[in-house]
Amino acid sequence: MIRMARHQFISLSVSLAVMLSAGLVSAAESRPGSQDVPSLLQEAKDAARAIAGDAYLRDTALRGIAGAQAEDGQFDAALDTAALIADDYLRTGAWRQIAVARARAGDRGAAGKLLDKALQEVASLKNVPLRHVEALIAMAEAQAQIGDVPGALKTAMTIEVLPGRVEALRNIALIQAKGGDFKGATETAGAIADEKIKAQALRGIAVARAEKGDRDGALQTAAGIRDPYLKAGTLRRIAVAPPILKDRAAALDILKQALDSVGAIQGENEKADALGGITMAFLAVGDLKGAFRTVDLIEGVFAGKPIPEGAMTTRAEVLRAIAVAQAQAGDSPRALQTAGSIAIPYMQASALAEIAVAQVERGDRIAAEATLRKAMQVSSAIREFAAKAPALLGIAQAYAKVGDRAAATRTFRQARQTVRVSDDERYKTDALIDLAMVQSGAGDFSGAVETADGIRDVHARAHAWRVISAAQGGNREQVLSWIARDSAPARKAYALLGLAEGLLPRR
Repeated sequence: MIRMARHQFISLSVSLAVMLSAGLVSAAESRPGSQDVPSLLQEAKDAARAIAGDAYLRDTALRGIAGAQAEDGQFDAALDTAALIADDYLRTGAWRQIAVARARAGDRGAAGKLLDKALQEVASLKNVPLRHVEALIAMAEAQAQIGDVPGALKTAMTIEVLPGRVEALRNIALIQAKGGDFKGATETAGAIADEKIKAQALRGIAVARAEKGDRDGALQTAAGIRDPYLKAGTLRRIAVAPPILKDRAAALDILKQALDSVGAIQGENEKADALGGITMAFLAVGDLKGAFRTVDLIEGVFAGKPIPEGAMTTRAEVLRAIAVAQAQAGDSPRALQTAGSIAIPYMQASALAEIAVAQVERGDRIAAEATLRKAMQVSSAIREFAAKAPALLGIAQAYAKVGDRAAATRTFRQARQTVRVSDDERYKTDALIDLAMVQSGAGDFSGAVETADGIRDVHARAHAWRVISAAQGGNREQVLSWIARDSAPARKAYALLGLAEGLLPRR
C-alpha cells in the first residue's frame, strides 16, 4: 500500500515517472519527432561540457546523455560521451546502460566486453564502500540482463556485505523470472541467506509466472513463502495478473487463499496493510461487495483499540479506491457517500477529485464542478501543510483532466505556496520536484518551470528541469523557447536531455 510519508509528496492519481529513460525496458514504436533525438542529445552534450564549478552536475548530465544515446542506438556516440565522465561511479553506470542496450540490439559480445571493462573499473571504488557495493549490485543486474547469469552470480558472491549480496541475488532472480527462466530463478532465490529477501524473490517469481499465465506454477512458488504477510501479498498479486484476471472465479478463489494467509499474520499493522491490498485486488476483480467486506475487517484487526495512523491511512486509501470505482461505474451518489466516510481529509479530497473526473467522463459536467467545489472545501480545512499540499495537487490534476485550465493553474499555485511554508528542505525539495512534474504533464509548463526554479538544491533543480522537459515530447517548442531565453549550460543540458528522453520510444 502507498504511504504519504513525511518526506514523500505523492501524486494521488497519474504518475509521470514513466517519462524518465530509466524505465525503458522493452521495444516500442518511435514517437513523432524521434528523428530529432541525435541532434538534441548532441546539443545537450555540448552544453554539459560547458558546465563549470560543479563536476558532479556535469558528470550526471553526461551519464544521462550517454544512456539516452545508447537507448537511441547511437552506441559509438554513447561511448564517446561516457569517456568524458570523470566520476568512476557515474562512468561505469553509463557503461552498464550502454551494454544492456547493446545486448538488447543483438550484440551480446560487445555488451559482455563492456561490462568486463566496467567491472574492472568498479574495483577503484573500494575506498568508498557504499558506492562500491551499489556498483557491484548494479553490475550483477546488468550481467543478468544481457544473459550472463553465471557472471552475475559470480559478481554477486564477491560482495562482502551480506545485505548487498542478498539484494544482488534477489535482483538476479527477478531478472531471470522476467525472462521466463523460472527454474533458474528459483535456484538463485534458494541461495539467498536472508529469509525475508528470499521471500521477496519468490514473490517476484510467482508474479512473473502468473503474468505468463502459469497459474499452477505461480501458486506452487507462493506456497514456498513462509512469511504470511508476504504470502498474502503474493497471492493477491497473482490474482490480479492479467491472464489470471480473465478467469474471475479463479481470481476470487486465490483472493480467498490470500485472506486465509492474513489470518496467520501476527503484527496488527501488517495485517491491516495486507487487508488493504486484498481490498484493492477485489476491486480489480470487480467484486465491490468483497471489497467492502474486506475493508471492514481492517478496524476489526485492532479489537476495539484505537486504530494507529498507518492503518487509518490504509483504510482511507481503499475507501478512496472504492469511491472512485463506484463513480466510474456511474453510481455517483454512492461514490460521494463512500468518500464522505473517509476519515483522512487529504484522501477524502483526492477521492472527490477523482469522482469529479469520472463524472465529467460520463458527461455530467455540472455534477463534476459541484464535486470539485466540495473537494476544495475539504482541502481548505486542512491545517497540516504536508497533507494540504497533496490534496490541492490532486484537485489541480482533476481540474486539468476536466479541461478547466485556469482552475488547474490556480490550484497548482496554491499547492506550491503550501509546500513553500515548510521549513523542512528535504520535504520541500521532493514536493516541488513532484509538483513540477505533474504540472508539466497536465499542460502547465510555464508553472512547472516556475516551480522547478524554486528548488534550492542545484542537483534537484536540474533533475526537475529534466523531468518537466520529458513530459513535453508532443510540444517541444515550449522547451526550446524556454532554453533560448536562458541558455545557462546546466539548464540547457538537462532540459535538452529530458526532451530527448521524452521523444525516445517507450520500452
